[in-house]
Amino acid sequence: MTRPSVRPAGKVPVQRKGFRAPRPDRRPEDSATRAARLNDQGKHRKALHVASEALRREPSNARLWDVGAAAAFALGQFADAEQFWTVAIHHDPNSADAHSNLGTLYGRNGARDAAERCFTRAIALDPQHAVALNNLGALRVEQERYAEALQPLEASLAVAGERPDALNNLALALFNLGRVEEARVALRRSSALKPGCPDMLVNSALIHMHDGDEAAAERAFDAVLAREPGHARALLFKSEQNRATSGCAWVGQLEEAYRRRGSRPVCEVIHLDFAMGKVCEDLARYDEAFAAYAEGNRLQHGQHPFDEPSEQRYLDAVRTGFGADVYSEAASAPPGTVSTDKVPIFIVGMPRSGTTLMEQILAAHPEVVGAGELTLLGELLAPVLPDVPPAGARDAWLSRLRELGDRYLEDAWKAHPQATFLVDKMPDNHQVAGLIPLMIPQARIIHMSRAPLDVCWSCFTQLFATGHEYAYDLGTLGRRYVRYHRLMEHWRSVLPAGRVLEVNYEDVVADLEGETRRILAHLGLNWHERCARFYEQRRIVLTASRTQVRRPIYASSVGRWKSFEKHLAPLIQALAPIHAAP
Repeated sequence: MTRPSVRPAGKVPVQRKGFRAPRPDRRPEDSATRAARLNDQGKHRKALHVASEALRREPSNARLWDVGAAAAFALGQFADAEQFWTVAIHHDPNSADAHSNLGTLYGRNGARDAAERCFTRAIALDPQHAVALNNLGALRVEQERYAEALQPLEASLAVAGERPDALNNLALALFNLGRVEEARVALRRSSALKPGCPDMLVNSALIHMHDGDEAAAERAFDAVLAREPGHARALLFKSEQNRATSGCAWVGQLEEAYRRRGSRPVCEVIHLDFAMGKVCEDLARYDEAFAAYAEGNRLQHGQHPFDEPSEQRYLDAVRTGFGADVYSEAASAPPGTVSTDKVPIFIVGMPRSGTTLMEQILAAHPEVVGAGELTLLGELLAPVLPDVPPAGARDAWLSRLRELGDRYLEDAWKAHPQATFLVDKMPDNHQVAGLIPLMIPQARIIHMSRAPLDVCWSCFTQLFATGHEYAYDLGTLGRRYVRYHRLMEHWRSVLPAGRVLEVNYEDVVADLEGETRRILAHLGLNWHERCARFYEQRRIVLTASRTQVRRPIYASSVGRWKSFEKHLAPLIQALAPIHAAP
């Protein structure tokens, strides 16, 4: 089972045990025991036949349904396996194994909510169910719920001892929580127990890549493909790391895996689709590229639909509540206690608009620390949005916002206590950008914008690790861009002049030094030549743009959408309300 990825992207893949095979009992060999033994021997078709025949005589035998489901799962008959496990649970609702196994099946098919319910139920029935604990932890890693993943993964290891799959998943959770050295230790322990495991080699490669050691990452990916030529995650990352050329060995491996993708789990098909789309685009086979991207997006969108009406209602409420009067009243309110020796720099915009590039440029400055995509601001503001008190009754509310600003500065600076300027580049903070000046008066806000069709096409071709569900359908994506565009227009209309610095991605590409000097001056920083060599940094970058920001500036992504124009009618139509020029 596997993200997410992802994912992320996407983010690092997870490895799970699969399912717990029904245990043979100690009675004389009955049909269920015989079928379980056949499964153990790899004779799954015969096991399914034995179980099915016996069920004609014993239709309420839960163990027969469980064994039959295991055989069907091994044969790739997933609809039958789901039905068998569902019936097994009907006849024995207290079977932790059946709940866990059904969760594995749901996870394989991308139904994460259903999978989590099954794993949680299995653990409630058997708190020491090591497989369900590991799978629950792995599922949370896929969803970037890293802190929540630690408890079930550590419990699985406590119950079953050191197991490579649980150690591997623990390493990923620790790494993404910034506990890098602990992650390396867990991964080394995992690799020692299962040397040469492709999934662990992929994870090692991704750690090398995040550390900036691309050569080591390439060697690890190559080792994975030498052992398992069709490894979907390795092929996806190879495609992201490299520009494809005809005759390249890994491109041939991808093409072969892509031809045979029909028998793969949905998550692997999605990985292969996005990898194949990138390769075909590199090779200027644009119609084939679009077909691959479209299939991957269709599958991902089917598993993770986006609730447009809810977002529209939320943003309408924000625009209605935050008028110019709020800021006039805030300006006359007594000053708060927000610390002025800490200056957060919020970079907001659409994903793929250049936010990671801008963070990398700024983080190259010796007085600036890049903190990545922090979820902290949204988490702090969730309880107070979108409602705004009426005029004349806002004193307590404004005071509460200033308290939240203090909380933000305290929590965001924990990992960087010596920093003055700290970059938080969560793109979706554009939804709350208007509250930042009310919370932290000295904060700086940079809005990264990019040509609408380029930014939307870049989103459509990116398999995100988690979230951004709007990105997997062209019409949905275009309408989301329109909502973002209108909200930023609203913030510009109500915020005091100069509170948001507008930066255009294409301008940065055309004049890196000139634009960087302008931005640094706005921040109150002097020019430093390291900012022009941002790509030399070896800081950890966890976003989808990690490969691009380790290369000098390039213009090839400007106008990228034009090669696919004939396929983009739904997107162009969705962008029409803001008259988005090509």
